[in-house]
Amino acid sequence: FNGHTSILVWAEAQMDYVLQAIQYMEKSGMGSCEVLSQAQADYVAELTRRLEGTVWTSGGCNNSWYLDPDGKHTSVVFPGYTKQFVAGMKTF
Repeated sequence: FNGHTSILVWAEAQMDYVLQAIQYMEKSGMGSCEVLSQAQADYVAELTRRLEGTVWTSGGCNNSWYLDPDGKHTSVVFPGYTKQFVAGMKTF
């Protein structure tokens, strides 16, 4: 996630989003849904771009558990402010 804020804020926003997805699926008669592979790739590319040059990928954390062995991917889910993340989770 990020280096600040309670994990509960992030978890609550995600759970609200999941509940909206389930409600949408029920109303639409859907049995399941999944993220399009291109949408996932675009999201990862955007995160990678935004994290470039930050403390998560350089400046002390560039040799830590935050990065995969390839040194390019980070376990940080969102590089912005918590308020931005919560706003992004408002509507499914």
